[in-house]
Amino acid sequence: MFPTRPRHLDLPSLSVNRQLNEADAPARSRAAQTVPQPDAQAPPAFDGLPRKPRPAPKPKHPLDTKAETMFADLKKTADYYMPPEESRGLPPPHLRRFPDLEFVTVSFLAADAPIGGDTRINANEISPQTLAMQAPIDSKPQYMAAFIAVAIEQKVGLIVDLTTEEERVLEKIEYGKGGDYTSKGGVRTSIKTGPEAIVAGTTQKTLTLRAEVPGAAMVGDLTRWNAPMADQRGTNAKNLLALAEQLRDWRLDNPGKSVMVHCRAGVGRTGMLVTAERLLNLHDQGRLEPEHLDDIVKDEIRSVRGQRSEKMVQKPAQIRTLLECARLLQERPPAAADGHSARASVFAKERRDEGTPPQLQRQGASRRFDLPPEDSLYANVRVDRPVLEPIQRSEGARQNDFTR
Repeated sequence: MFPTRPRHLDLPSLSVNRQLNEADAPARSRAAQTVPQPDAQAPPAFDGLPRKPRPAPKPKHPLDTKAETMFADLKKTADYYMPPEESRGLPPPHLRRFPDLEFVTVSFLAADAPIGGDTRINANEISPQTLAMQAPIDSKPQYMAAFIAVAIEQKVGLIVDLTTEEERVLEKIEYGKGGDYTSKGGVRTSIKTGPEAIVAGTTQKTLTLRAEVPGAAMVGDLTRWNAPMADQRGTNAKNLLALAEQLRDWRLDNPGKSVMVHCRAGVGRTGMLVTAERLLNLHDQGRLEPEHLDDIVKDEIRSVRGQRSEKMVQKPAQIRTLLECARLLQERPPAAADGHSARASVFAKERRDEGTPPQLQRQGASRRFDLPPEDSLYANVRVDRPVLEPIQRSEGARQNDFTR
């Protein structure tokens, strides 16, 4: 076949088409006037035909608005509830994996055992027998050795791992598989694993920690729970409360043992679980006041942040989850009233009556419920509620004075 002549080069045809268009212009103009005009809210139509108007955006849930407001309020007033600047900042390079996260570095936990090198780990004691930490990774033997020594000295009986399978592979969080680690001082430490089981939606595995320090061998047995949650997001409030109840029941069955909670950085999901457990303790004491529900949630977040990092409970979606948890708890009767467990109420009261530690004292009152300045956003916050969980330093933990 012979190639045809391109249409756009056919000059006579272009001339004829131009003449036809000019002749039909009045007819097209009259036809356009009969076409109904599109709605003013509809987007512009390219063919002159009306378009279906876009649906109005869904209104925000009231809890979303409250969570965003609370998130901004906590950020504005961080100077009030956070410790002095000299007590917090970026961790040293060997403890820093997230360059944008500041911590209360002065109260980082450290091993007393002579394992050599820096024995600190990126972990803080949030409340009695509750430690929040960054996920330990196998690529740092010195850090792993310090982590093992701290866990044994702090009498840790349970580690709650909130990371997902993808995060554990990406970050090499493989301590749950066991391994041997040697510190810079030549001290050999190890983690041996036991059987694994799935209980109430969490994967549970027993671990045996061992540190061959000079002159003795430190050994500790504990259980590791894996309850994966998505990073930087909220989670199902009912599932979070169920996990907090499992923690409470475990503490009742294992008095004197500590709990370590970690996610990837040990701030967002970790803070969410720790705060949920504190709300549960308030409920068990019958002190979750409905008229001050949002203030109570805010106070607990402020307290948790003041012990470790301003990023504890780091997203509005996570605050929204805690607000949902408080409302779910409000619908239940207290533990002592519904017969669930009389021990739960006694346990929560004992934790409350342990006394206020020096690092939380500010002019004789708890910093959590001290009177703020008159021009502060918290000028109307109630201050007559007793402290829920006074924070005491357990043996081996570094003292931290937050008094101003």
